[in-house]
This record gives sequence, structure tokens and C-alpha cells, in this order.
Amino acid sequence: MAKVRKQTEKAHAKILFIEKGWTRKDIAEKVGVSERTVGQWASKEKWEDIRAAQLVTDHNKKRNIGEAVANLSEMMLSYQRERNQLSVELDKEDDEDAKNELRVRIADLDKTIFNTSNAIAAVSKQEQRYDKDNAVSFIVYLNVMESIFNALLEDDPALHMQTVDFQETHIHEMAKKLS
Repeated sequence: MAKVRKQTEKAHAKILFIEKGWTRKDIAEKVGVSERTVGQWASKEKWEDIRAAQLVTDHNKKRNIGEAVANLSEMMLSYQRERNQLSVELDKEDDEDAKNELRVRIADLDKTIFNTSNAIAAVSKQEQRYDKDNAVSFIVYLNVMESIFNALLEDDPALHMQTVDFQETHIHEMAKKLS
């Protein structure tokens, strides 16, 4: 039982450190272990390196792609507002030279809007590809969960029995989500 509790504390601490970016001191207080223990875990398992690697992987890649789409969309809206403003000026302009200059600027903005639209489409396609490539199949998820629940059964049968209802509910929820 103590072994499972220690593993649970360590796993919780690792998540807080790597995924949430918490300090060792805050983790120690939250998990109920010493700051030195958290430091030993982090050092032994190279949590700093894992956290640094996570900055450019998985969730962050997805977030960066989303930010790129948002930035490109905002740029495109800005170009479109500018183009609309120039069109209004063109309609009011009487001088032919000034009209020609406005037409050239509008044409340049049209090209920029077109290119920005293509960039948004390309990044969106990249996002769809990323989602497809990183999807976890339900079968893989079931295998992982089965391994966890079997380890729990072996280590602490009483605790395993207490989680049977949770296991069933959780597996049904994930079946809906991943199918």
C-alpha cells in the first residue's frame, strides 16, 4: 500500500512539475512530501529535460498552430479593412492619377489577402494533419488502462476493488470520446 501511495505521489508531482510548471516547493506542499524528495525525483528522472522538451512538442505544437491561424486571420482582417477603406476613398476621388494610385494599392492588398488566405488554409491543413497523426486509438487507450488496472490489482487488490465502478464508468466515457 505504501509503495502505491509513493508511486501516486511521485506521478502527481511529475505532472505538476512537467505539465503545470510548478516549483518544487509548491509541489512538495501540494503532494505532502519534502522539497528535497521532489528534487531527488526530478533529478533522478530528468524532469527538467522532459519539461523543456515538452515546450516544443504535443500540446504546445497544437497551441502554436492555433496561434498562427489566429494571427494570420487577424492580419487578413486588417488587410481587408484597409482595402475597404481604400475602396471608399477611390469612390470619392476625382483626380485620375490619385485613383490609379489607389487602384494599385488595392491590387497589392488583394494579392496580400489572397496569399494570407492561402497561408491560413495551409496552417489549418497542418493542424488537421497533426490531429490525425496524434490521435490515440481506443484500442491503445484500453491496453494502457488494462495495464494500469492489472498493476493495481496485483499491488493492492482491495484498492482495485474500490475502483471497479470508476473503471467501468471511465472506460465507457472514453469509448464515446475516442470512437
